[in-house]
Amino acid sequence: MCTCYERFLLKGNFTYSGSGSFGLCFDYNGEADKYKLISICPDDNILQLSFNEGTTPIAETEIHLEPGKDYSFTYIQEGSVGVFYIDGMAVLTVWLYGVSGKPVRLFARNNSVTFSALEQYSN
Repeated sequence: MCTCYERFLLKGNFTYSGSGSFGLCFDYNGEADKYKLISICPDDNILQLSFNEGTTPIAETEIHLEPGKDYSFTYIQEGSVGVFYIDGMAVLTVWLYGVSGKPVRLFARNNSVTFSALEQYSN
């Protein structure tokens, strides 16, 4: 877990072996049903932003990943605007209001994911 700041960068690697979603979870008001998620959904071939713990899709882009392969990711946020990159294969721009100063977590649902080489930079 790290903290979302007005300006920050989070980067690392991941590999997965299941079919469910995984990614970044942004706290909004301390209640899980309001979390904002940047989800990698390998079975659906999408990288997606959703609100309300994943029940309200907001934006998505196509991505094709393979289980067992190592990928790098970078998330950069400036104010309310964030950009999530995966290995030069996909990029998703997001607007996240109300998350500054709150926790950011890694999550996985119905998937086995290993996150490694995690680094956070803030200003």
